[in-house]
Amino acid sequence: MFEPDEADLAWLPKSQREQRDPGVRKEYIKWYENKYGVPNFNWSDVDIHHIIPLAYGGYNDFDNLIPLPEDFHRQEVTPWWASYGKYVPDGDDY
Repeated sequence: MFEPDEADLAWLPKSQREQRDPGVRKEYIKWYENKYGVPNFNWSDVDIHHIIPLAYGGYNDFDNLIPLPEDFHRQEVTPWWASYGKYVPDGDDY
């Protein structure tokens, strides 16, 4: 992943973040398939990624979510965010 020209997102304590919505994955998949059709990948191999993580003020709205291959998400994207500022994935942040 590339480094952006400018990045000034502030890390938020959990008490100030939007909470993770446990139903958002199921809702997002339904929305995605209604909008784009059934994809040529298997949803069980995909993580639903917050483009801006909740830890940095992101939200659960569909325009902040994107399906990513699980391996890429966990091996590239999450470590990238882990090296950004104060972000420390603890199981519910990524």
